[in-house]
Amino acid sequence: MNPELEERLGKAMALLAVDENKRMRERMGGSLSQAGLQSRMTHQANAKRGGKPKGLTNKELKRRALEREQEKLLQRLKELDGLLK
Repeated sequence: MNPELEERLGKAMALLAVDENKRMRERMGGSLSQAGLQSRMTHQANAKRGGKPKGLTNKELKRRALEREQEKLLQRLKELDGLLK
C-alpha cells in the first residue's frame, strides 16, 4: 500500500473513532451532572423557540433527530471519502 494513502487512511480512521466515541458518550450519557446540564440546556433551547412543535409526539421528534444524525454521518463519510481520493 502507498505510504501516503496509508497515512490518509489512518487519519480518516482516527476522525471516525473520535466521532463515534462522542456519539457513544452522548447516547450512553455521562456523569449525572453532565446529564443534568444537558437537560437544562435542552429545556432552555425549547423555551427560546416556544417549546416543542405542537402536534408532534416524542416518537416523531426522536425519528427526526435520528434522521438528522444519519444525514450528518453521510456528510462526514463523504468528507472522509474526499480525503482518501
